[in-house]
Amino acid sequence: MAKRSDSGTGKSRPAPPAAGPPALKITTHRALVGERTTIIAALAADPRSARMLAANPALALRAVGVQLSPAIADHILHAVQQPAEVRSRRAELAAALTKDLGVAPHPSDPARLAEILFGALHLHPLATAGRQPTYVPTIPEASQDRLRALLPNPDRRLPARTAPTAPSTRPPPVWRLDPGAPVPALPRARFRPKRVTLPELWFYLPSHELVRPLLELGILEVSVMPVLPPDAFAKVRDGGQTGGLTDWIQSVTFPRGSRKAAPP
Repeated sequence: MAKRSDSGTGKSRPAPPAAGPPALKITTHRALVGERTTIIAALAADPRSARMLAANPALALRAVGVQLSPAIADHILHAVQQPAEVRSRRAELAAALTKDLGVAPHPSDPARLAEILFGALHLHPLATAGRQPTYVPTIPEASQDRLRALLPNPDRRLPARTAPTAPSTRPPPVWRLDPGAPVPALPRARFRPKRVTLPELWFYLPSHELVRPLLELGILEVSVMPVLPPDAFAKVRDGGQTGGLTDWIQSVTFPRGSRKAAPP
């Protein structure tokens, strides 16, 4: 008796062609290192890899046939977002603050930060509304001095702008907060806020010895290279524009040669 096919005609249906490159499953760090040559080759063979890697490295590997376990995908994203020494300092601060506070801090969460300041540390709320903290300059002072030395002769005048540029009202990024600058004494607030941001935390530096490590940890928590979520990544993969960094990247260069595969 002839074997029944999916189409019901009695004739076997040919297998559909494989979609994309063959899957490579990576579940351990050892396998990730051992398959380095194969992974690089898969990325180098896809002209979309440059923008995909900038958008989300874990999803970029999946797009070229590399299946990552959740733990390895998380490892890759953390390694790309922050250098190892920064991640080590971040873990050190988190562990020390958790021991001192009795709870995991996460100071980049304004609600959690308010609970820590007014609950765990019993601080009085400060009237920070309308106040701006001190930020470190965009260009260090030593660099500014070197740039001034390169200015043209004072007799030469630069052409005027055709249209004046309005001053920016956007505050500097939080990672430029200056923890060493003098903090003004502020009066107490009438009500305890439910949320405290990192720029507002800066005003609490003289209030408790744990505020400085809280501020440092909060800055490290937000000072990460952003990665795109799956829907935005799909737009990059398909050649679309995002208005971000990925639109400026055209190619990536992979190292020549390869390391020996890790032992089983």
